Formats: sequence, structure tokens, C-alpha cells
Amino acid sequence: MVDYILKDNASSLAYVGTLVQRVYANRNIDALVVDDCRVDLEIVARRLRPNHQLNVHTASDHGTALAMLDTIPNLRLVVLDYLMPRTDGFELLRSLRARHGMHEMAVIGLSGQAGPEIIARFLKSGANDFLPKSCTPEEFMLRISQNLDTLDRIQALADMAHRDALTGLSNRRHLFSGVAGSSTRRATRARAQGSPRSTSTASRA
Repeated sequence: MVDYILKDNASSLAYVGTLVQRVYANRNIDALVVDDCRVDLEIVARRLRPNHQLNVHTASDHGTALAMLDTIPNLRLVVLDYLMPRTDGFELLRSLRARHGMHEMAVIGLSGQAGPEIIARFLKSGANDFLPKSCTPEEFMLRISQNLDTLDRIQALADMAHRDALTGLSNRRHLFSGVAGSSTRRATRARAQGSPRSTSTASRA
């Protein structure tokens, strides 16, 4: 069973449709669970894997989690324990955000003992959400689904802005932004190497 609904209003039927779409899309999404406690790790993995069809990977420490980032192609969700030995969740969160922005990857913090100050700090440091380990399975999955739905909507808006509606090909805005981005990266490398800055221009037809 994925979920249950109360058939008392039209919104419940809309939720069913959204849930079916979410579970279907999850088949192409990888999730990483990071927790030093083996029991908690397995509990979270079981909540994500069988019913909601996410491809779940697990890590028990900071180093293993970072090493896995380069080997998981469709990683869009990280569920991260705040309190771990040798390093805390903030350090791993900073490392994740150095590679992927909030609109590219959802990072959700978990803790069994974090107070309001820790939760606020975690969110300000780049987490998309934060949940107590004592939350119900239902709330956990709702929050996971909502965060993934938000990523999907942002990606859809980005595609609409960068692609022609008829052909599906990249539009001029996307092409020129790519040229500008390449120029900026070249200029940054040039400054870092102490060489004269070069610029490139693109003319519009």
C-alpha cells in the first residue's frame, strides 16, 4: 500500500492523481540516505524504497556520501542525519550545496534530538526541509513527495524558458546564456592563472 485517502472531498481525488504521477516519476530518481545508525538507516530506506519506487542508496558517513555523488547519475534527494560522529550534518550539507543548488537536489535533514535553533540553522544553511525522526511514516512521505514535486515544477519552468514550444529545441535565450556562461568561466580561469582576461562576443542574426 502506497497511501490511503478519505473520500470526503474533491481534493482527495486530485491527491490520488498527483500521487500516482509521483510514484511513476520516482522510478527514475535516485535517493541517498546518510545516517551512522544502521537501524535508522534501514528504517528510512524502507520508507523510500518499496512503496514509492525510489532508487535508494545508503551511506553511514560523510566521506562515503561524497564519494557516491559522482557515481549516482540521477541523484535528486538526500535524507541526512544531523548528528553523526566525526562530522555533523552541517559539514556534509555545505559540501552538497557546493555541488548542487536547492533547485537541483532536495536535501532533507533528520534528527532525533535537534531543537528549534538547530532546525533553523540547518534550513538557513541550504536544507530544503527538516523532520524529526519521530515523525509518522505518512508525514515523512508527504514531505518527501512535496519536495520532489517542487523540483519537478522548477525544472519544468526552466525547460519552458530554454526550449522552443514547437520544436523542443534550445531557444536563442538558452544558446546565448550558454555563450555568456562559457565566457565568464574562461575569464575566471584567466584571472586565477594571472593571464590577461579575454572576452568573447556573440552577434545576433
